[in-house]
Amino acid sequence: MKLLWFITALLGALSMAPAFAHFLEMPAKFSYDASLWLTISHTLYTRFGAIGGYCEIGAVVSSILLVIALRRHPSAFRWALAGAMCFAAAHAIYWIFIAPVNVTVAASTSETLPSNWMDLRKQWEYTHTARAMLQITGLALFLISILTEVPSTENGRRIPAVA
Repeated sequence: MKLLWFITALLGALSMAPAFAHFLEMPAKFSYDASLWLTISHTLYTRFGAIGGYCEIGAVVSSILLVIALRRHPSAFRWALAGAMCFAAAHAIYWIFIAPVNVTVAASTSETLPSNWMDLRKQWEYTHTARAMLQITGLALFLISILTEVPSTENGRRIPAVA
């Protein structure tokens, strides 16, 4: 159980990192012209998807396994289920809102970039922000699920775990 919690938290943090990085970059990228935005899109993010994508799939799968493993621990189960739902929602949002923009941008050159490129950029940026918030929430919920099962002591007296 501890190993599964660890793997889920680690993969959750690793999958959250690219979305959080996009969130942090967003203000600057809104000031870029079409050419610079396209150049950055073609060069900077290749490993985000290649490595981050595997971490994200791993986070979704391990969180589902964690929920199954915690089915007899009601308090931890509820928190882990909510966390798994956040990670699954973030993953679904990627495929619904970001992947289509990625396909369009990857096929574009500065001459063929669609005239609505600023709308595509907004969709891409704001969706990554939503994903980052879901993944931060999901990771926090996984950590709370751990804390509900860890007994605590205070001044040598045992106190109940977070309920």
